[in-house]
Amino acid sequence: MLINNYDISNLIASTKSSQSYILAIDGLSRSGKTTFVEHLSDHLKKVSIDFTTIHIDNHIVKRSQRYNTGFEEWYEYFYLQ
Repeated sequence: MLINNYDISNLIASTKSSQSYILAIDGLSRSGKTTFVEHLSDHLKKVSIDFTTIHIDNHIVKRSQRYNTGFEEWYEYFYLQ
């Protein structure tokens, strides 16, 4: 299976059903992380793998402190994300 040019078939095949795994997706805002995770989630559902998605942005810095802060957009993007 190919998701955004990444072949995850080997990753999924190498997991053992009796173990839990954490997969973290990192990147700048608007880089496609959410889209990637949505595609990955769809695939995991199709192959009957249980998973939970946690968006850590909501747990690190409140959204109100990252957007519409009064700073210029470039500053929010590079320094408050």
